[in-house]
Amino acid sequence: MKTFQDLAKKLNGGTDQQTRMAKMVTTLAEPKKCRGIITNRNNDLAWAMVVGEGRQAFIPTGLTRKHSLRAGDVVDMTIVENDYGHRDKTPYRAIMLDKVKPEVQPAPTPASQPVAAPEPRLPRFEGIKVGSETEKVASMLVDAMRPGEIYRTTQFVAVVGEDNARQITKIFDALHRCGHVNRIQVTTSEERRAGRVYWSLPGAAFTVLDAACYDGEMTNG
Repeated sequence: MKTFQDLAKKLNGGTDQQTRMAKMVTTLAEPKKCRGIITNRNNDLAWAMVVGEGRQAFIPTGLTRKHSLRAGDVVDMTIVENDYGHRDKTPYRAIMLDKVKPEVQPAPTPASQPVAAPEPRLPRFEGIKVGSETEKVASMLVDAMRPGEIYRTTQFVAVVGEDNARQITKIFDALHRCGHVNRIQVTTSEERRAGRVYWSLPGAAFTVLDAACYDGEMTNG
């Protein structure tokens, strides 16, 4: 740099052409790369602040138009010392420039909320597997019954469907074992042969049965 300055001093005393050459030589000395922020644009001229120094760099018309510079743009520049008469206010001049694309920050991922583990289902009927088809049919049977009423097995075919009709008696027996229904069997008094079987919810079903029963003996199985 000192060599160029000495050359300029010698040439400054010469012709106008030699003086212009001296200015050009000192201006082009030691270009450097830096980052800048456009602080102002006036028509086709712009100025940038050199990051880390806080000093201004002049952006010529060609670069301003090419990159459509606006205040606030971030640029990567190659700069040299400005022309001799402008260095006091604007120390640098850009000779190359690229606009830096703004980095798009991804939206923060919301913190995932802990998912509570589902509470285990308690068995509705003792001895009947939770979630099984048997439990499903048993629930349909019990939900269709009313306290104080008695039912024949055949009355529930329409409730559970033909596909489950054969299971009705078996499931009622399982419900009876765990105390969810009463099993009422009517037999003849003489031969004790099996007669009709009725089902009811635990309660006052016997009173209703007495009123509608034919001759025979009633046992609560």
